[in-house]
Amino acid sequence: SQVPQDQFIDDWIAKSALELIRQAPRDRPMFAQVNYAGPHPPLMATPGMRADVAGKSWPNAQNSSSLDKVLQQLIRSNYAAGIQRIDALNRAIFEGLQERDRWNKTYMCILSDNGEMLGD
Repeated sequence: SQVPQDQFIDDWIAKSALELIRQAPRDRPMFAQVNYAGPHPPLMATPGMRADVAGKSWPNAQNSSSLDKVLQQLIRSNYAAGIQRIDALNRAIFEGLQERDRWNKTYMCILSDNGEMLGD
């Protein structure tokens, strides 16, 4: 994807979550559910995200007859770039919670349903 990083869907989602955190009254409870769209097929990555994982190799699927090894590496590289980006975006959200003095007053559940399209 040639989308600029600040316009990538997951960056927009995290930015929206941070705006919600910053606008919420400090003395009232709040609820936020942050669902990232990026680590789902078609597993797109921005140039910056791809650069972060460039030169790395990934284990190939053990029993994949439908994907050749080159395609597996491409898919897994884009997946890793997406997950790495989500880690950075979550870090920004955590920092936003700390800035608003909500860090020790917040329950977080981090769940993942990803990885099913990696050829395994």
